Amino acid sequence: MNRLVPLLALCLVACADQPAEPEDDGCVESSCGDLHCGPPAVRLATGAREETFEFLHDGDAIAVEFGGQTELCCYHVMLALETEGFCPIVWLEWQLGFDDGSGEVEWGWESLRHVQMVRYEGSRQRFWLVKGMVPCEWWPDDPHNPNRLCGEKMSSHGHIEDVDLVVRVGVKDHDGRVGSDTVWLDPWCCDHPD
Repeated sequence: MNRLVPLLALCLVACADQPAEPEDDGCVESSCGDLHCGPPAVRLATGAREETFEFLHDGDAIAVEFGGQTELCCYHVMLALETEGFCPIVWLEWQLGFDDGSGEVEWGWESLRHVQMVRYEGSRQRFWLVKGMVPCEWWPDDPHNPNRLCGEKMSSHGHIEDVDLVVRVGVKDHDGRVGSDTVWLDPWCCDHPD
């Protein structure tokens, strides 16, 4: 027993120098049953479905397409995103902006949507097939489309292919976790069959 006391004292001294395990590991249990550790992440992408999903980076080219549900209206860019650290049901706030090189962004189209994301492993999830609508004021110079739905407003601020397109998305879940991503893109138009 005499030998055990000094050994116990040595252990107490050695253990006192060790940092204590943190009580809070930064993880939060969400209302959807997920355990979220660390800050949430948001990454912008393009694509109309899983097979065409592609992440966007500053300086990437993005196609400006014509057509809507009726194929009679409007230019748009196809947008998507991937998130981590959110519950599957979220608010998505989309914005398109236009920078003519001055550094001043003129914000145009905005959309607020309440959606259920497509869940993959862990808390990684995706959403796609978002049509970012190009306002009439920034319609492209497209000789194949004499559409005059916009009247005098058409291209009144310039052509989208002559400016940087700024895409921003904000994400918020029902637990108040928030995140966002912004990319500066090089829009091009228009791809017409001959």
